[in-house]
Amino acid sequence: MAYLLRDLCSARIREQASQPVWQALWLLAALALTACGGSPPPSSDASATSKTLTVELVDVLAKPIEGATVILTAGSSQRSAVSASNGVASFDSVPFGAYSLTAAADGFEQRSVDDIWSRGSEGWRLTLKRIDAWAIGPAIVLGTRAVDRSANGDSLVFSVDVAVITGKAAESLETLTASDFSLEHVDCGWWPRDCASDADGNAALGHGSYGFDRPAKSFALHPGANRHPYLVGVAAERSGDGSDWDIKGPALKSYFDGKNGADSVGLASVQVEQDATTFNVLGPFTSDGSSYLEAIDGLASPAGAQPSIAQALPDAIRWTAAMTDFPGSEATLLWLSRGGSISLAERDEAIALAWQSGLHFSAVTGSWTGLELGELAMLTGGFVARIEDMRQYGSVFGVMDQVLSGTLPYYRIEYRLTGAAGLFSPGGNVKLYMRIDVPTSFGTQPVRTQFDVAIPLE
Repeated sequence: MAYLLRDLCSARIREQASQPVWQALWLLAALALTACGGSPPPSSDASATSKTLTVELVDVLAKPIEGATVILTAGSSQRSAVSASNGVASFDSVPFGAYSLTAAADGFEQRSVDDIWSRGSEGWRLTLKRIDAWAIGPAIVLGTRAVDRSANGDSLVFSVDVAVITGKAAESLETLTASDFSLEHVDCGWWPRDCASDADGNAALGHGSYGFDRPAKSFALHPGANRHPYLVGVAAERSGDGSDWDIKGPALKSYFDGKNGADSVGLASVQVEQDATTFNVLGPFTSDGSSYLEAIDGLASPAGAQPSIAQALPDAIRWTAAMTDFPGSEATLLWLSRGGSISLAERDEAIALAWQSGLHFSAVTGSWTGLELGELAMLTGGFVARIEDMRQYGSVFGVMDQVLSGTLPYYRIEYRLTGAAGLFSPGGNVKLYMRIDVPTSFGTQPVRTQFDVAIPLE
């Protein structure tokens, strides 16, 4: 066989390859191994030994990437092609052999695939991920609603509206399916108000543990509503503990600089001064957000301890609610925080004040901190964005106008929870944890978020 393979690589045998006996030997040897530093040249029957190879290049939103360079390599030989407007690059008459693909495009991470023929496909679809940004940002929970509660309180049906945001592109990811979303079990005993709690904030039976049906009862992508004007007061916590204003600052400035229309924005800081939490208004509400750029620069290099949410919250709500020069606008107090604790009584007082003032409380906070902020958001009709990395501030504020104006596309998912009789009681609250599987730039790590569902009084 070694001599046969050696001869098959010679010019003499290649010239004879069109003869029937040599065709058979040629195909047998080609299947055994590639002996000429790559793949054998095509035989006279090209359809039996070669095919057209197509490579479709898309981004994480499944949008085609035009102008990507695809290199097909076999040993020391290479062929290249450029993707068209539909994202497809093609190679004609590619003989079977040991090939690898490498795809690259400006602004995207390079990707390679080895042994393409051995995988049995002549059509490849490769997803390229953007450079210098998380391909996927956080999940933003836009709201929850209790849909139905059983008579004896052993089951609860609820819906959640959630959007998943891309990185620097700052768009809503609209290609996910129901199977990409799932509820997760957690240890319900580590926090008194975790899982299911009653109207008094006490953990229900068995620490409030519940189960849930799989799959979801319903799943749908919503395009977002017609745009409505809004008023938002941004309360930015400042402390010397990991504030990362070199990332927060540009994200805030980008959003404020883009506000010059019918909406109104205001900015305040929350920080510790002389051992007390202070709430400092940095300027008037205005439709010209660029007037706040200098004030945002002044928030850099924060110092001090983490401020108390409870001490500043009443002043922040009153500050936002007192703005009456923009009638007809939906009002939101947007809290930027790493998280912190707040008692049940303080929570209820803030919720009552928010409802009385006619505004929503919303929060951008840490992934597994600020559980009370999530409660406030869901119980006042606001939203919560939980970030896992400070770089995601750019993603959040890239879509902030869409979130506040109601135009951001989102998924509405309905689930059924189950438990012991009386677990889901009127006036109670349920904490839930969700996993979202997305094509990220950090391996197979999913996006996770946490949210609350309030059980209405009957």
